[in-house]
Amino acid sequence: MISDNKQNILIAGVTGNIGSYLYKNFESTDNIFLIGRSQKNMKNYSQIDFDNDKQIYSFFKTSVKFDALIFLIGLA
Repeated sequence: MISDNKQNILIAGVTGNIGSYLYKNFESTDNIFLIGRSQKNMKNYSQIDFDNDKQIYSFFKTSVKFDALIFLIGLA
């Protein structure tokens, strides 16, 4: 359930060092949503093909509105 007094934060690249650190620190105080390239079994995680514009558009069109985006995805 999404609480009204918490911010909706999207972390892109949560499986890296910085992303996993931020996730651990924000998860108890905010509503955290996660996206990444690979399949992971994490709460509020969505696998996204960042080369597929339609998939990216669909994700943002159907998701909640985010208060912040932390973009930590590098080139592979």
